[in-house]
Amino acid sequence: MLHRIFHFIDSKLGRALLASTWALLIIYLCLMPQSQLPHWSIPGLDKFVHILLFALFMFFLSLVLKNKAYQYSIAFLSTLALGLAIEAVQQSLPQLHRCFEWADIGADALGALLGGALHVALARLRKKRMHS
Repeated sequence: MLHRIFHFIDSKLGRALLASTWALLIIYLCLMPQSQLPHWSIPGLDKFVHILLFALFMFFLSLVLKNKAYQYSIAFLSTLALGLAIEAVQQSLPQLHRCFEWADIGADALGALLGGALHVALARLRKKRMHS
């Protein structure tokens, strides 16, 4: 069963569904009302979560690409657009008790850069192993 799941994820459709599902998870988590979020007093945790969520989204989105530079640019801009849209919706819905934060956009951008860099590094490693 697990083999079938990995085989599906290795298909282009599977990778696209993985990226789409992750985007929906980000939207769900980021649009939860403030009152439903856990209240941990760890400095910087919110930004770390943004970095992690958007790094994984960019990585999953990159799995759909053909390793072309312009496609990474499009994926990066799409990732930033998702972050900006979420922040705008948070600002426009006062019942969420959340607000637009440029620091969140910065964390999203950093996450996207890290996710893209991880994908490039793993693709190069894989290519190197195939040619060895």
